[in-house]
Amino acid sequence: MKERISFAEPLLEVFEERDNSQTSQKINNPVTKITLIRLCAIGFFINFSPADNYLTKFLRENKGLTEQELNDDIWPWSTYSTLCLFIPMAVIAETLGYRMTIFIGLICREGLRIILIYCEGVGWMASTQVAYAAAMAANTVYFSYAFMIFDEVDFHVAISWMHGSYYIGYTLGSILGSLIVDFDVTPAIWFSNNQNNQNSNRSVEFLFYLSWIFTSIGLLCFFILPKAKRSPPPSVVSLIKNNGFRNVLNDVKSSYDNKQVRIWSFWWIIGYGCFAIYVNYYQNQFLNIDPNGSFGYVGAFFSFFCVFGSALPSLITELLFKHSGIILLITSAVMGIGVWMSTIFQSSIYYSYTFATIFMGFYAFQYSAATAIIGKCLPNARYALINSTNSLLALLIATIVQVCCKGLTTDQVLLIIAIELIFIAFVMSCYYLYDIFFSLSFFFKRKYKNQSNIFDKHNSVIMPTRSPSN
Repeated sequence: MKERISFAEPLLEVFEERDNSQTSQKINNPVTKITLIRLCAIGFFINFSPADNYLTKFLRENKGLTEQELNDDIWPWSTYSTLCLFIPMAVIAETLGYRMTIFIGLICREGLRIILIYCEGVGWMASTQVAYAAAMAANTVYFSYAFMIFDEVDFHVAISWMHGSYYIGYTLGSILGSLIVDFDVTPAIWFSNNQNNQNSNRSVEFLFYLSWIFTSIGLLCFFILPKAKRSPPPSVVSLIKNNGFRNVLNDVKSSYDNKQVRIWSFWWIIGYGCFAIYVNYYQNQFLNIDPNGSFGYVGAFFSFFCVFGSALPSLITELLFKHSGIILLITSAVMGIGVWMSTIFQSSIYYSYTFATIFMGFYAFQYSAATAIIGKCLPNARYALINSTNSLLALLIATIVQVCCKGLTTDQVLLIIAIELIFIAFVMSCYYLYDIFFSLSFFFKRKYKNQSNIFDKHNSVIMPTRSPSN
């Protein structure tokens, strides 16, 4: 399946301020390194998927689906399922535990690989999107699992390694996929059932068998997953259970009083949903422009820029706090214009590659910045609460957009995404102009007040007068 380049919420810990005296040396312990490798192995292998960048090509050329069937009957189920599974997966993690939730996600990955290879028809292909949504929900639990294994001072290091191995797997898998397609590697013994299918792209089909093998290795790595040493951070389910729905709702309202939380939550509610839709449609655009493109190399390029984009906020944290509005304005405008331009300039596939890379890299930056800043402004329990609320609202909006997009072409859907991104930039420009106007009015008001005080002080001076006796 197409892996969404998602940056799990625990990445926030990278940006938390810590006392230098607490710097841990435990991560250098050989035993701890082995534990870290066991933890990272799952992420590496489940994301080592040579087939991901050829999913649309496979469904259209090998499974015989049309572009419109993908747009109307396949891709939307990814968004619908993510919304519907949002609360149930939290309940499963709360009741059955994190390990069992991770295992369920791995089983879902196995199921979608089998269905993709052996099943036919729109209904079966739509079911892979449901399985994919469940697997991605379990991904968040997988990244959070580091909190239950390592000490807090080691947590940011563990998360960095987990994300690094996850994206290294994606990058290497993408490159391998392109090499196999370019050199037309087709082990005939694997395709005896497709000997008479002239429309089947056999090297692309081989990628899905190969991806299934690596996914299965990831499943086997579950059995060497380290056991948890502490309880998980509080979930929304546990907060409602322990504190009551009304108190949790009041916590949500009070959390939005913070200016930075309001700015980045607004982006999250719209931008996160835009990404959820975009990742389902950009491959259709690539395939329409150049059916023989080297999509795997492009996927590796995406991965590199996403890693760079997600790391950038840690280098400019102070700047982000001071100028959140203008930074969101610029990045969202560039993303929106880029997506819009991709629907116009289609004489060369490299235009689309460039615009898609800009979108992916900037989204990674925005998501990482949002998790970092919201996390800095709120305690851990509040952060989990606001993150869940923002994601739920974002998925709800994305679901409504997907329903309204039924019957539209790929470029028309991308144009709607561009409008949403430009809307973010527009709101941020209004916010920024209001900020400037408010600052200027405060400045002139204070200046006028100071001048008035000087004038009043001058008039209050008592001038000497001659006494009547003189």
